[in-house]
Amino acid sequence: MPPKPTFKRGDVVLVLFPNSNLRTAKTRPALVVQADNLQTGLSQVIVAMISSHMARAGHPSRISVLQSSPEG
Repeated sequence: MPPKPTFKRGDVVLVLFPNSNLRTAKTRPALVVQADNLQTGLSQVIVAMISSHMARAGHPSRISVLQSSPEG
């Protein structure tokens, strides 16, 4: 059995995200937002999708980070 990968908060990973039709999916970058050492006992990691598509940037569930900013 291969070892489980370990992820830390702030890591950028590739994740298979479903498309809006829920029938197809595409590998996309995501940011690990889960606290390190969460110890839930579950084999899961909480991530946030990363996108350059800004059509819904004003939605309350979206956070915009400009690439030219210190955070970007």
